[in-house]
Amino acid sequence: VSVMGKQPDFIDGHQHIHQFPFIRDILLQLLKEKNFTGWIRNLQHPIYLPHYRFKTHMLSALGSNALAKACQTYQFSQNEYFAGIYDFKQTDYAELNQYWLAQAKDHLLIMCHPSLSTPSEQDSIQHARIQEYQYFCSDQFPLDCQKNGIQLTRL
Repeated sequence: VSVMGKQPDFIDGHQHIHQFPFIRDILLQLLKEKNFTGWIRNLQHPIYLPHYRFKTHMLSALGSNALAKACQTYQFSQNEYFAGIYDFKQTDYAELNQYWLAQAKDHLLIMCHPSLSTPSEQDSIQHARIQEYQYFCSDQFPLDCQKNGIQLTRL
């Protein structure tokens, strides 16, 4: 807040840590004290890709229901649906995104990690970041959105 001059638009804990017990409780209390007005990412209603069902289920099970209930108590906004879970090894990110878009419902948030390049050799998902970036910059992404009746908006 001191650097940006405003509160964050959303809370999105790295590796979904913001929904874990104890961390979630401290975070939500802090956000309430700071009169947070943004929204909080939730995995309560994920879109399951067939090959990543277990991973998606485990991430959702690690606190999304409790987070949803607590957010309702504190009156924090959340995304309704969630997608974007895969192993970052998929060679065709467009295909994954097309699946998520075909399953989309209102208030879907698709997690992504796009980057033109990454400076660190230690970035284990560098290849995936570049594929995501290329897809979102392509003509294919808006066509896929149009095909599925998707309108991008702010949550």
